[in-house]
Amino acid sequence: YRKGDAFGLTIFSRNFIHWVPLTQDVEAIALARPFISPNVFPESLWGGTLIGKALLGASEHLAEQAQGDRMIILITDGKPSALTLPSGEIYKNAWGLDPLILAETLKEATLARREGIPIHTFMLAREPELLAFVKKLSQITRGKAYLTSPRNIGKYLLLDFLNKKVRRN
Repeated sequence: YRKGDAFGLTIFSRNFIHWVPLTQDVEAIALARPFISPNVFPESLWGGTLIGKALLGASEHLAEQAQGDRMIILITDGKPSALTLPSGEIYKNAWGLDPLILAETLKEATLARREGIPIHTFMLAREPELLAFVKKLSQITRGKAYLTSPRNIGKYLLLDFLNKKVRRN
């Protein structure tokens, strides 16, 4: 990172919380880690994976920042499994990749791209259909995808779909 960069942390499931607001204090992210646990968060946060809703919330938060580079780093299993219907009801489908949920998630990614916000994804799963979704997400937002696991998130395999590069860290 560069001097003057700001970082934030947004956690999501059914809803999202800007757990650490944008700050130049890099230690704030590290200090927040022990408190990132399902038993710490309110029940209203859990139930389905609304990646699109989280991307929208993070994009809107970043769009308020007038200066500097902006990006979203998404850590996920790559499976959006729910969305909020216009009625406010949560639509869930944990089986496979639901076309309606995928379309809504990619629509939110497109909105992030229009704001000039790339989405870089740390992918925790390896299923071909989930990799295809993350590839599409990366292409739309001009981001990168990093294949990793929860245990080894600091070690990853970079899949740069735009430049057709693969690199291990």
